[in-house]
Amino acid sequence: MDLLLFASDFHYGRRTAGWNSRKAAACLQRITKQTSKIAADLKVDRIFVLFLGDIVDGESVYPDQAYELELVGFEQVYEGAELFAEHFIRPLAAIAQVHLDGVPGNHAYLRFANKKTNLDALFYATLVQFLKEMNVRFTSSFFQRSRNDALEVKVTTCNQVRVLIGHGHFIRTVAEIPFAGAQRRVLSWLSTYAVNNMRFEVAAFGHFHRLAFFAVPGNKYVLFNGCMLAHDEFSLTRYGHHGDRVWTALAFEGKKLLSLHLLADQELQKDSSLKMVAPVKEVSDLRTQKRQLPSP
Repeated sequence: MDLLLFASDFHYGRRTAGWNSRKAAACLQRITKQTSKIAADLKVDRIFVLFLGDIVDGESVYPDQAYELELVGFEQVYEGAELFAEHFIRPLAAIAQVHLDGVPGNHAYLRFANKKTNLDALFYATLVQFLKEMNVRFTSSFFQRSRNDALEVKVTTCNQVRVLIGHGHFIRTVAEIPFAGAQRRVLSWLSTYAVNNMRFEVAAFGHFHRLAFFAVPGNKYVLFNGCMLAHDEFSLTRYGHHGDRVWTALAFEGKKLLSLHLLADQELQKDSSLKMVAPVKEVSDLRTQKRQLPSP
């Protein structure tokens, strides 16, 4: 049996009212415990960890980002990779065979640099190096691309299941809803990959910080993974509510989907030290009297 675990939008290095590096580390360890229990209960043989981008928060993505960062880009990559290697991949590798793959997110691009200069890509390379130094047994295909693959989207093989993975920032929305745009893109990708006799069963995206799982024609599945970022101002501003703080794991027996598991961190709450400024109340001035204007 295979377990496909999707990780996205961790935004390591961001500081919000309910998120910082310390809370991110505690959150990841709780997610690891949930995943380990699921893997042990299902007696899986292989765990495929698929990163969908925005694992680190990046730098200079938008004008005010510098005021929201706790860690600069190098610290995000180095400390984040060490965190994931020690407290995420290493425990999972003790349960089953682990394979890693992933794509970069839009937050990790560096302004005025080539698109391939991406902090998520540097994070993946550093993660691999840490795991090798820890003597963790794993395989990875982060930087492998087939003929139809691109930097931001690729098809990865998970035993008998093929999964198209992409961050999702390139998907157009309708009234801020990405599902119709995703279905159209997925059907186009199915046709493109079919030309080279390559088909996929699942398409998975991040970016929108929303959880959704639905089928498209041809018995294919589309997954929108959630996020782990707490007090998500992006989702609050754009969609009217905070992001879905949940990751997804799919259990497959061959090509048959057996179950879907949600990995959520219920313990992490909004920072209690956050103080909101009280609105100013208008107080009428008792000394002010209404006077009738003299008639002309």
